[in-house]
Amino acid sequence: RQHECVGCGAYPILAAAEHLRARAQLDVDFQSDDRFPSRVDRNSDGARPGRALRYAHGRHYGRGILQQASAVKSESASVAFAVYRRQPVWAAFLGVAPQEGEAGPEDALRVLAEQVPAAAAVAPAWLRQRHGTDVLRATRPGPTGDGDALIVREPGVAATVFVADCVPVLIAAGDLVAAVHAGWRGLASGVLASAVHELSRAPFRDGLSAEAWIGPAIGPCCYEVGEDVAVQVEARSGPEVVTRRPGRKPHLDLPLAASRQLAGLGVAPVSALERCVRCSPDWWSYRRDGARAGRNYAFIWRD
Repeated sequence: RQHECVGCGAYPILAAAEHLRARAQLDVDFQSDDRFPSRVDRNSDGARPGRALRYAHGRHYGRGILQQASAVKSESASVAFAVYRRQPVWAAFLGVAPQEGEAGPEDALRVLAEQVPAAAAVAPAWLRQRHGTDVLRATRPGPTGDGDALIVREPGVAATVFVADCVPVLIAAGDLVAAVHAGWRGLASGVLASAVHELSRAPFRDGLSAEAWIGPAIGPCCYEVGEDVAVQVEARSGPEVVTRRPGRKPHLDLPLAASRQLAGLGVAPVSALERCVRCSPDWWSYRRDGARAGRNYAFIWRD
């Protein structure tokens, strides 16, 4: 069988590991998925593989997607996740189905560690997110303060943000990593510019520029907004981020807005996981789930 590269096409998850090992020399462990019902047999660890009809989509730039799949560990716990690896950096996006009550950053990281063993040695640092542009630095795990971008230098501490429609953006620059919560207000106000400028205050080691990963967020198919919101994000991101049709409200493309702003700030490459969270039950969406929505998590750390 022949399978296309991630970003260049689509391929069944069950064939992905062998393909990426051969093409990118990555340590890949794609999990099977059972969201398309079929006759299934349990395997030794309790997972229930379906018909392999789930397809992985994304972009990569030679550094590759290490994991991207919906992993079903048991009938009671379902986890959607995507992990990128560029030594010594790990960038991970995780949709958590809480068992009892809402999962917090430490709970979410433990779930990720079940899929990515390297995460077991990591502890998260996080913010009280405010839809603003404040950038904080964390030197140890735990809550840090009010802000929407968090920078970490210490290895083993994961800069963390959580979202339910907004755009999670992860950035690596030299020996620094940053996690950014970018909703429409943050994108209109310049939260990404604030984060990149704060990162640039320290020289990029060995001449490396910044690299970014954009996680799952609400897509332009589902994000209908008022004209007042559309023009604010458009002013900073460009006209292509807004779709206008006669007699209808504008539709706003937040991930594209984030990508355009990062490019304008000189961040490259930028990888995007093109998944609308409102359309995909694997990820939480406040517009779809309302007050019942959990949170999707984004972690970035250095070994």
